[in-house]
Amino acid sequence: MMPKPVFPLRIFFDGQCPFCTREVQYYLTRDPQHNLISVDIASADFNPQSYGLDPVAVHAVMHAVDATGKIYTRVDAFLAIWQATTPSFPVRLAQALIAIPPLRKIADILYMAFARNRYRLTGRCTPQSCPPG
Repeated sequence: MMPKPVFPLRIFFDGQCPFCTREVQYYLTRDPQHNLISVDIASADFNPQSYGLDPVAVHAVMHAVDATGKIYTRVDAFLAIWQATTPSFPVRLAQALIAIPPLRKIADILYMAFARNRYRLTGRCTPQSCPPG
C-alpha cells in the first residue's frame, strides 16, 4: 500500500463529465473528516499552474495533490482518495485487488481507456477532444 497522503487532498476532476462528477460527489459524501477538496478543471477560472500541474496532463488523467504538494495521478490518485474516505465494501475490494501487481496493471490500463474515451462515452466529442482515428 502506498503511504498515506497528507490531508487535505485536492481532487481535480472534469466537471463536464457526468461519470467523473458523480464519482467525486460520492467520495465527498464518504468524507466525514473533510479531507477532500474538489476542484473542477472544466471551470473557466481553473488555473492548473497555480497548483503546480501540467495543463495538458491534468485534462488527460485524474490528478490529486496533497497538502505537501505531492501529486498523485491515475490509479494512484484513486488510492489516495480512498484513504481519505470511509471505505465501502466495493472500495475495500478494489484496494485489495489493486494491491496485486498484475491486477494493478490491468486497473491502470482500464482507467486509461476510460480517460481517453470519456468524451465519446458522455457524448461530448469535438474535433479537438475526439480526433478521427
